[in-house]
Amino acid sequence: MRITSAALEAIRKTFSSIYQEGYDGIAPWAPQLAVNVPSANKSNMYGWLAKLPTMREWVGDRVLNNLAEYDYEVVNKDYELTIEVDRNDIQDDNLGIHEPKLRMMGEAARKQFDYLLVELLQNGHLRLCYDGQYFFDTDHPVSKFDAASGSQQNYWSSGRALSYDNYVATRAAMMGYLGEDGKPLGVMPDLLVVPPQLEGSARLILQADSLPSTAGTAAQTNVWKGSARLLVVPELANQATTWYLLSTSRAIKPFVTQTRSAPTSMELTDNSEHAKRTRKYIYGVDMRGAAGYGLWFLAAKCVA
Repeated sequence: MRITSAALEAIRKTFSSIYQEGYDGIAPWAPQLAVNVPSANKSNMYGWLAKLPTMREWVGDRVLNNLAEYDYEVVNKDYELTIEVDRNDIQDDNLGIHEPKLRMMGEAARKQFDYLLVELLQNGHLRLCYDGQYFFDTDHPVSKFDAASGSQQNYWSSGRALSYDNYVATRAAMMGYLGEDGKPLGVMPDLLVVPPQLEGSARLILQADSLPSTAGTAAQTNVWKGSARLLVVPELANQATTWYLLSTSRAIKPFVTQTRSAPTSMELTDNSEHAKRTRKYIYGVDMRGAAGYGLWFLAAKCVA
């Protein structure tokens, strides 16, 4: 094949089509955990209420809910994935060898928010959220304005293996969370997130018809069947005994993903400095965005 600008543009379109097939062939799990927010600047500021808003009887003047009680900034970052295409492969019409890489590029771009959320989940006990505490912590204050209001826990660093009893206890703890006004937040856990090593235990809790029988005890009906959806995340496999319980049914979710610019492919060009120096052409995709923490009381982390 003779290398011309028109030929390179045709190759770029072919590459983009293969990339898109890989992108469309993946179903990311991030949307189950995070609400996606468009971003028009270098960062987004999130002013989270300390309680989920509820309506009140309108008596007298309106009561204004101050959305700026807490400030939390999520800064957009740039991400890219690039491959080189040897000039000889173009001249020899040997471009088929790049198809697997192009499909993998599409898959990786589609899962980028998945990868960002894995980092947030696994390090949430070390990263601050809107209330100035670690996202997963043992002492979130009920009210930062009232030191006597007490604290609430959404992180158990040990002794909390995934079991029927611990699932029930964690669920109850989340449903008992209070807002700054001292009233229940109405949290309803509905998603159990586990690494692949805990899939069997999770399925027994959420999908089995009955509890396993023990010595001298007959099998009992599993009243927790269907109490939450199950999400098995292979990317969590390096923390085999850690599991998460989340509330995801409301407009605000435990995490936020923000998109400044969606994944975009770059051009192949015959007059680039890289091509002139190396006899190789560049094809890649880039995006700009970020992921951050939402409301801590919508998530709990437990470690065996």
